[in-house]
Amino acid sequence: SGKNNTNLPGSSDFDGWARRVGLGALTDETTAALHDYVAQNAKLAEDHKQAGVLTLLLTSPDWVAL
Repeated sequence: SGKNNTNLPGSSDFDGWARRVGLGALTDETTAALHDYVAQNAKLAEDHKQAGVLTLLLTSPDWVAL
């Protein structure tokens, strides 16, 4: 635990996350929300931040619209 899951983009690689879940790009609002999450949780282990980013992304309007 605490290490970057190499199968997932880094927690701050928002373009990588968009590609990983099959989106061409994220909206500015989703990118801002993800950025805020990562910044507010800077002390969390990377794998925990990745899990949080994935959860936020999958509940975002970007994903739901698909």
